[in-house]
Amino acid sequence: MKETISKKQLRKFGLLIGFGFPILIGWLLPVLFGYDLRVWTLGVGITITLVGFLIPKQLYFPYLFFREICSDFNSLSMNIILSITYLLLIIPISLIAKILGYNPLKRKFNEANSYRETKHEHQIIFPQSRKK
Repeated sequence: MKETISKKQLRKFGLLIGFGFPILIGWLLPVLFGYDLRVWTLGVGITITLVGFLIPKQLYFPYLFFREICSDFNSLSMNIILSITYLLLIIPISLIAKILGYNPLKRKFNEANSYRETKHEHQIIFPQSRKK
């Protein structure tokens, strides 16, 4: 069953690839890595842009393929970002908290019969309001 994708979406995809491919592959990457500019990418970009404007339905399967690749890349990159965050932020903070003896949940059993805390341990003292 074919998914319905509007002509507008396919035209946008044609413009994105038509302009993005020559800029990224033909100019940016060669400049970064010290190679000559890739002129052939302009032909590919112009062709895809024209197809996007004149017959956008021809970009249906490339659009689905591109969307699937991007979805997979998104999942992979999020897992990598979350793993790096965990390793560089959460673990060091927890180690520092353990070294300093920080115990926010008060899970240490202090030779008492229970973990119960009395109400006066949690009272917040507010300044007395002045009565006129």
